[in-house]
Amino acid sequence: MARHYSTQEALDIIMHSDCEDGSSSSSVDSEADTEEASESTEDASEVGTDQLESNSDSSETESGGELEEAAAGWTSKNGKVFWSPTNTETLRYVPAARSLIPGPTHYAVARISDPASSFALLMTDHIARARAILSSTFVYKDPLVSYIPRRGWNLLLLSTKHRSPDVSDEMKRKPFIIKDYNRCKGGVDNLDK
Repeated sequence: MARHYSTQEALDIIMHSDCEDGSSSSSVDSEADTEEASESTEDASEVGTDQLESNSDSSETESGGELEEAAAGWTSKNGKVFWSPTNTETLRYVPAARSLIPGPTHYAVARISDPASSFALLMTDHIARARAILSSTFVYKDPLVSYIPRRGWNLLLLSTKHRSPDVSDEMKRKPFIIKDYNRCKGGVDNLDK
């Protein structure tokens, strides 16, 4: 079972370990620093839930402003590390994608946060406007194609294999991205049987 330290004992242990590290400690510490040091030591030791509740009750009576500080976040003893209580504050952004060729993938990786935003990002105003049936529009230097097979339908395809905006000469004027997909998908269908 872990030993429980009083505030004064915890302060003595912390101040003693700071002096061993070579850093000098001032004799005039604020009351908030003393409370933070004692709480960090108490949290570091393994204590039961009843004892944690009694410690939190006593710390609440000592300082009312401490709860407001805890809601804002916590700072390490040396002041170089900051912990935030919520995930949204600690993960504010997605790091930029590295070693990607500039284009739609690089653009999308940096800006898509959920599936709905991906459609809004790729469906530009030009693609969303009413177009003629059996028309194809190539976007972002041709790996993204929008094809209208019939009224009310818009087929949006992104290909990393195809780089040219080729359209077949058949009656339906399908892009070669669709033709190649239809040609290759039969192998997958037969494999699944």
